[in-house]
Amino acid sequence: MDPDRTDLAAPGADWLCFDSLSLSGTVVLEQVVRRSAEENISEDAQRREGEMRAKRDQLQEAYDHEQQEWEKNRRERQLVEEEIKALLTPLLIRSATSRQLLPPHMIYLVGDAILPTKRIYAGNAHNISLTLQTKNRVPGLQEEGHLTEGTNGGQRFDLSLQQPDRNEQFLEVELQAAGVNVKGASAQQQSLDLDFLRYHWNCHFTNPGDYEIALVMRVIHPSGVRNQGTIEHKMQVIQFRFISPRVARWAALVGIVLGIVATIAIIIGNLHLFGVGMSK
Repeated sequence: MDPDRTDLAAPGADWLCFDSLSLSGTVVLEQVVRRSAEENISEDAQRREGEMRAKRDQLQEAYDHEQQEWEKNRRERQLVEEEIKALLTPLLIRSATSRQLLPPHMIYLVGDAILPTKRIYAGNAHNISLTLQTKNRVPGLQEEGHLTEGTNGGQRFDLSLQQPDRNEQFLEVELQAAGVNVKGASAQQQSLDLDFLRYHWNCHFTNPGDYEIALVMRVIHPSGVRNQGTIEHKMQVIQFRFISPRVARWAALVGIVLGIVATIAIIIGNLHLFGVGMSK
């Protein structure tokens, strides 16, 4: 064998070449596997990142929706509070004015007294009421008093009262009616800080005769009581001749029932005529 020839492989050269090829293939395979793993990892990372981004977007959308609802509710509450404030402000100003802003000052009220007629029947009950409304408040003190004029159903009057300081005052009205059964406290009080003052009594006249009703008005102040005059009303209670009070009450009740029945009959008759006319 010629030692200078190079085309002849040494013993085991084929195995060496095969090992080299196997090693190169392994390296390539490892690179392919690594690249595939990296691609899979990249895809998983992108997928997870997309899911996280979607969840973040959902949370942001829910948060924005909650913020919008909260802002909407806040505006609605603000509008309601402004409406309530607009309604209450005049009352609060007037109430504050009565005791804080203007003392001493005058309180001017206008009132109506609902009284029974001059002539009623024994055994009947009648309501007596007194309603006053604050008309104005003026700084400074003037003379107190009231002016009364008669009406068909009672008396109308103007009342001027002093508010000398910040102490709360009350207007007391006492019903004085001798021989009359009265339901409700005879003397009733209402604060002069109110815009409307109401007093009410239910009176039952059992016996015939001449009666005189008086509504006595007083201002109650921590320093004392100031009389404000009296509304007087005279009336006559009569009884049907030869009829007892009990029979008179039953007669009045029967009359009321008969009147209701007659009214219903008239209504039914009118409806019947109207139906006949429509059918024709």
